[in-house]
Parts: sequence; structure tokens; C-alpha cells
Amino acid sequence: MASDNKPSEINWSLDIYKILAELLNPLHISIKNNTSYEDSIQDAKKYISDHLNEKLTVQDIADIIHMSPSHFSRVFRQQTGFSPYDFVLVSRLNRAKDFLQKTDMSISQIAFDIGFNSESNFIYFFTKSTGLSPSKFRKLKF
Repeated sequence: MASDNKPSEINWSLDIYKILAELLNPLHISIKNNTSYEDSIQDAKKYISDHLNEKLTVQDIADIIHMSPSHFSRVFRQQTGFSPYDFVLVSRLNRAKDFLQKTDMSISQIAFDIGFNSESNFIYFFTKSTGLSPSKFRKLKF
């Protein structure tokens, strides 16, 4: 009798392993997708950096990495902690800080070179972000 139970125990064990494999399969897919999202988000960040002086929309960036705008926005925020809009704004302001420290470009020229549509819009966001106007920031020694 004990020998009769061995094949059924083996089959039962195999069934358990099959069930476990099925249950763990979505986890594998999730990990794989998360890695591919990291690559996609890196591509999006590079695109943003390379095109800061242009008008950037969520739709345009999502198209570049082949995602819907809503899915891209959600994944981007999960991966970076920023919305795409905020990431673009912070990237532009960081580039502005660089220009202010290393060049004597006019404030207006910097504003347009980093993608702002007006000098006043740039000054507003820069001052709000840093607590200093661009001209006061430029006078600081780093």
C-alpha cells in the first residue's frame, strides 16, 4: 500500500510546484517590466535633457518611449518622484543656474535658450525655486 501512494504523492508535489510557478510568474513579469520601465524612463530623461530648449509635452515624450501619456506620467512619477512637468521645470532651472554661473548671457537669452516662453515667466519660476532673482543668483560666488 505504501508503494501505491508514492506516484500520487509525486503527482501531488508536481501539481503544487506547477501552482507555485503560476503564482510566481506575474512577479517575474512585474520585475522584468520594472527594469524595462527604468530603461524607458532613462530614455525619456535623456530626451528631455537634449530638448530642454523646445516645447515639451507629456504626449511628445510618451510618444518617444512608446507609452500612453497617462501611463508614462504614472511610471515617470514612480521612477523619479517627479511629474514629467516638474522634472522638465527643475531641469530647465538647473540649466539656468549653470548658465548664470558660467556665462554672461542675458537673462532673456537664458530664458529662451532653456525653453521658457517669456523672460518674466522664467524669472517668476526661478525666484520661486531659489528664493533669489536670476540676477542676484548670478552675483553669488560659487
